[in-house]
Amino acid sequence: MILLAASAASLTSCETTSLGAALGTQKQAALIDKAIAAGQIPPYPAACRELVRTGVLAGDRLDVALLKADRALGRANAKIKACAEWYDGISGAHK
Repeated sequence: MILLAASAASLTSCETTSLGAALGTQKQAALIDKAIAAGQIPPYPAACRELVRTGVLAGDRLDVALLKADRALGRANAKIKACAEWYDGISGAHK
């Protein structure tokens, strides 16, 4: 009986936390929608739209081509991370 009461209490607190998080997210979404409608969101950074090229040329040795492609992938991943952090910063996401 005590176990049942403890389980019910823990479920209630989880539901409250989930509900609170959902309401918070819903409020943030409403604020973002208002900001977009009012044109208050800053423009997406141009650097986030730039493509990353490998720089591999015809005739490059395979080991050199692999190194160039690996470096380009690292640059692309860094750019994706930076752009995601920028967007999360303005939208209030992931806090």
